[in-house]
Amino acid sequence: MAGDSEMQLPCPLFEGSEKRIEVGFAFGAGTPVDGLRSLSRDQLDGLMSQAACCIVSHRAEQDFDAYVLSESSLFVYPERLMLKTCGTTQLLAAVPLLLKLAQGLGMHACCTKYSRASFLFPEKQPAPYHAFSEEVAFLETQFGQLNGSAYVMGDALHGLQWHIYAAGGPERQTRCSRQAQASIEVCMTHLCPNKAAQFCRGANFVSAQQTTVSSGIADLLPGSDIDEFVFEPCGYSMNGLQGEAFSTVHITPEEACCYASVELTGCPDVDPAAFLAKVADIFRPGRMTVCLTSAAASSAHLSMPAPKGYTALGSSVQRLPGGATAVVHSLQLPKLGSVLTNEPDLAGQAMSEDARTDDDAMSSATALGLSGDIAPHVGYASSHSSESGLKGRPGSPDSPLLWAELQGVSGVKPPELQDAVCSKAMALCSIVTRHGAVPVPDGKPATIDAFLTRLIRQHGLEDPVCVVDLGAVARLFRDWMAAMPRVVPFYAVKANNDEGILAMLAALGAGFDCASDAELDMVLRLGVSPDRIVFANACKRPRDIRAAASKQVALTTFDTPSELAKLARWHPSARALLRIRADDPAARCQLGNKYGADPDDARALLKAAKEFGVAVRGVSFHVGSGATDPEAFREAIQLARTAFDAGTELGFQMDLLDIGGGFCSAAGFAGGVTAAVNSALAEHFPASLGAQIIAEPGRYFAETAATLACMVFGVRDGAPADAAPTRDYWITDGLYGSMNSLLYDHATVAPRPLRIASAAPDQAPRAESAPLTRGSIFGPSCDGLDTVLTDYPLPRLQSGDWLVFAEHGAYTFCGACAFNGMDPTPSIFYIFSET
Repeated sequence: MAGDSEMQLPCPLFEGSEKRIEVGFAFGAGTPVDGLRSLSRDQLDGLMSQAACCIVSHRAEQDFDAYVLSESSLFVYPERLMLKTCGTTQLLAAVPLLLKLAQGLGMHACCTKYSRASFLFPEKQPAPYHAFSEEVAFLETQFGQLNGSAYVMGDALHGLQWHIYAAGGPERQTRCSRQAQASIEVCMTHLCPNKAAQFCRGANFVSAQQTTVSSGIADLLPGSDIDEFVFEPCGYSMNGLQGEAFSTVHITPEEACCYASVELTGCPDVDPAAFLAKVADIFRPGRMTVCLTSAAASSAHLSMPAPKGYTALGSSVQRLPGGATAVVHSLQLPKLGSVLTNEPDLAGQAMSEDARTDDDAMSSATALGLSGDIAPHVGYASSHSSESGLKGRPGSPDSPLLWAELQGVSGVKPPELQDAVCSKAMALCSIVTRHGAVPVPDGKPATIDAFLTRLIRQHGLEDPVCVVDLGAVARLFRDWMAAMPRVVPFYAVKANNDEGILAMLAALGAGFDCASDAELDMVLRLGVSPDRIVFANACKRPRDIRAAASKQVALTTFDTPSELAKLARWHPSARALLRIRADDPAARCQLGNKYGADPDDARALLKAAKEFGVAVRGVSFHVGSGATDPEAFREAIQLARTAFDAGTELGFQMDLLDIGGGFCSAAGFAGGVTAAVNSALAEHFPASLGAQIIAEPGRYFAETAATLACMVFGVRDGAPADAAPTRDYWITDGLYGSMNSLLYDHATVAPRPLRIASAAPDQAPRAESAPLTRGSIFGPSCDGLDTVLTDYPLPRLQSGDWLVFAEHGAYTFCGACAFNGMDPTPSIFYIFSET
């Protein structure tokens, strides 16, 4: 990963194109009357685990069961099962278990159809999805006795091609599987941005049900029982059930990888042209690929008129085993590029007016870059804006600021990596605008205080507010790569799992350090490939190991024989890193008491890995959180080389060094630590060795990027006879909220006052020259321990004033709890500082 190659990692993308398999079964003598519907929930969960997804919702009809998945949908009839999954899921891996479960019910497969559109990002797919021929080869091992055939249909230059594997003759068709032959499947790309924005949990999000109705999806199969889900922060899945028929919709609305699919199965009498017109109106995609499957191709299928405004580019017809016919149509708006810029001639008058509304709202920004109507993003669940990107704003491709920033990140000048830098600029544009990040001239305290003052006064805020500076995150990444160009940062999600921070780092090419299955899901939902994740928890729960295996996250750490035994049992394909103990005694938080093998035990652990059959690929260490001693890193790298060489001697392919975390934020980063790391790497891990070098910074990126503001809601004066007067305050966050860092992270805080109530609206919110009175600051809970500061000097504040805590992003919100029933989640607002 040395050199320029690490800077060309893909920006966060999600593969929308689904893999779909349908298997029809014949009943045996002892088969339960419900057939496949008699499978237990545990059995279905196990089946989905094989496919690397999970069930999030269930709805039962008289004829079948429908499940919304984390990646698409599952439908279970007595005689057939249909599974559709997107992303980098392993759908085919579920087939052997499905056949085994069916065999246990006395059933055997009599027909099958596997289909998918072209992948948008084929390079991200795991085996055997690299090529359709590999998928077919696997399917033949499972269904070869059914005389399968494989086809590729459609126009490769104008949209998505359709891939079909089908097996099973007419005599093997069941009634239920024949009914399933009538289907309409639509795959869409280049969605209208304003249409796609409906499927985000933005400030205007009400409910999944409201999204279904307002978007028009409810009208696709009128009268159906709808089970819908809007994902966090964006994305939509829906199953509609009606008799034996179903409809299903799946949407990936992110600009960089927007995609939507709609399927209607089991309704042979539906007019395909009318149905497609409804779909086109809901999404206004730039391109559509439509596959119509039926028992026999009708004239309506072969010569289906294109929706208004679309051009038909061509059609393909294929007879399938079992007597069904598939017809694939490719359609496109005449000028595809106009869709992406919301030009009214193609996208429709309504979309044009939507775009003008966004432009007008944002053009009223003040000198600070504040919108005239900034809606509060209450909590993580609704902190994402659906506003379109605007020219000249930070993050847009024509922004000189961001272009310069990205040159600094990449370390090269155009034209050598001009395309790569443009790609990152587009990615950051998407991240910034998706989160409604307001441009501000800088991230200085006065600027942030002015931003907070306006928000609080305009919206009457009372609960804690957090400002996250995505511009600061981008600059921190640039500074990291400039200071340690050989070391690729794998951000420690546990430091702060805010989606804006994660998305920005993913776009810049960072990897991620995860410690649980939930953290894996947070990162993978952003489209980060599994090989950009290290599961750096040296003692994992069995469920975590199984989750990593199912999600193809191979890189992980160990420091005991017991961990090797778990890896051998549940994740035999893991790529393990031996974690050794290497402490900085001055670190803020010590970790060596819990993790890291004694270096003298390294060889014995490597031998144990040999015995368990676990592949060891390198060494890791962590000197402690908040480390400050450069010599600790230097000594740790030297110890790591000794263990590295021992692994090589034992026959392991040692090719990776993980130097862990511990890096302080920007103020202390450019000092001796980076110089010590660089010189130690040059001595013990020279570039000629070919080893990849990664690190696990968390505090470094998160700490300075976030600022917390808390309202004062209680005041108490004290005047001891023999001492100066005191004045105590109660604020809306405390030790059970983000201030838990005072206990667990040994943090210190120094709040500054924001005089919202005690200053006139036209006065500056801060009053540095005001007399100071010492007192305590208490959190909101009923516990006397909930004391943030004692004997702290502040000007005389009153209820309704605020306190602002800078550099409050690391190990704060992620450790909060709801003691006393008080929700600790702050309102999140994003800015993009320009300097």
